[in-house]
Amino acid sequence: MDKLPVHMDLPRFIKKIEVGKRGKRIWPESDFSSSGTSNLTDEKREQLVLSFIVTLSTLLEGEERGKEIKSKFDQHFVSKEETDLSKRLLKFLQEVVGEDSKTLKVLKACTQTMVSYPFTRLKFVIANQFPHKGITGSWRLLLLFNKDDIRVRHIKWEQSSEKSVNWGFTFKWEYEMVFDTEMKNVVDVSMKITDLLFQNCPPDKKDALEKAMVSSGWYKKPNSNPKY
Repeated sequence: MDKLPVHMDLPRFIKKIEVGKRGKRIWPESDFSSSGTSNLTDEKREQLVLSFIVTLSTLLEGEERGKEIKSKFDQHFVSKEETDLSKRLLKFLQEVVGEDSKTLKVLKACTQTMVSYPFTRLKFVIANQFPHKGITGSWRLLLLFNKDDIRVRHIKWEQSSEKSVNWGFTFKWEYEMVFDTEMKNVVDVSMKITDLLFQNCPPDKKDALEKAMVSSGWYKKPNSNPKY
């Protein structure tokens, strides 16, 4: 838990998460605004965290377990003995959800720590030649529950950060972890760069950037003459 800070990340990014099952979104029931979580009261944020955890536990461990977690969540959070939400959540995850539970295994895969290696390599391969930075508020997390696997997909947009030039670029990366339905094994891990967009980019810079992207092994240049 200390190395994968679920209790820190979950309250901060709760409105950036979506859960789908076999092609249909099941959480949240309605769209969030794009304004992050700064406009949420502590009580509302707690309720979103509760709703998300109960949804996961129900999907992974059954309806009765989901009800049990909801009941014990209320018991832990009504007292307000600890005012820091992340600390209360840490205690709840350890004592109620359980370190070895399928629910907590999925939650650990949701932390931004999980993308530290591909993110570092992305910076090393591309940013040395073409400086870029993350677009604030663009990170998203998709949890996909399929018949044969569970997928956790981190998505974020990046943009060029070189201020001394009058051209730029943006791109989106996706990092996906695929688990078996029991959350016992990692079936696959993949990283890809998509939606590479250019703004007033000179042809030589565009070609060089595309080559750097391709060299990462995560980007495929679109076919300019597709065959149908």
